[in-house]
Amino acid sequence: MSLYATVDDVRARWDGDAPDPRIQAFLDDAETLLGDKVRDLTDRVGDGRTSLGMLKIVLIRVVTRLLDNPKGFKGEHAGEVGYYYGSDQGVPGQLGFTTADLTDLGLDFEYRPRSIRLSVPDYYCGSPSGLRGGW
Repeated sequence: MSLYATVDDVRARWDGDAPDPRIQAFLDDAETLLGDKVRDLTDRVGDGRTSLGMLKIVLIRVVTRLLDNPKGFKGEHAGEVGYYYGSDQGVPGQLGFTTADLTDLGLDFEYRPRSIRLSVPDYYCGSPSGLRGGW
């Protein structure tokens, strides 16, 4: 049972078939996935670092995105009929959080390359054999 959003919350915001039996399961799954990514989610909501209202909005957004497009359909080609599948949220047909979703929750999960300083002992410098005294 989802703690932050309800089936009625999703139904109030979704244009699809309201009695869809998968809504509760998707809400539970979305909350579990988010809780796994953000292990201190309950603490973040409790101390105000993550807004309870925004958490509800994001969970509903994630679920309605899947309900609207369960197979990850992106487009079609009219001439020689072709269908395109893909998703910005991971694997098509599965729940996923976008970078925008995580940013709305006050989280920062973007990849940032970093440099690593390597410490090389003096005896490796100057010769290909790794011995002092030159080549």
